[in-house]
Amino acid sequence: MNLAFALDYIPRRMQEMGFGERYVTRYKQVQIEHGATITFKAFNQLMILIEPEIVNIKVESDRGVFDLGDSTINIQQHEHSGSVKVSNNTGATKHVLLVQVIPQHKKIRP
Repeated sequence: MNLAFALDYIPRRMQEMGFGERYVTRYKQVQIEHGATITFKAFNQLMILIEPEIVNIKVESDRGVFDLGDSTINIQQHEHSGSVKVSNNTGATKHVLLVQVIPQHKKIRP
């Protein structure tokens, strides 16, 4: 998914989930060393993988898996949530781009 599509997709997806315009977005560019794994706690959030053209970068979550190097995966998942693990199995340090979408709940006033 590219950034332009993600920015178009996010408002519609948040509307579908019942949050309307009550959310914030964070653009994350993470550097992952060779052989390392980074875990994000994105429960009740969305993590959108942006322009993932890197073979041997694996993203796993409760919603599915993205791994261009695994030919057994029929559907590459770009939308993740829950415990999101990003692994680098390449021979070098790589950068991975994600957009984090954090729903904002209505404040209850007394």
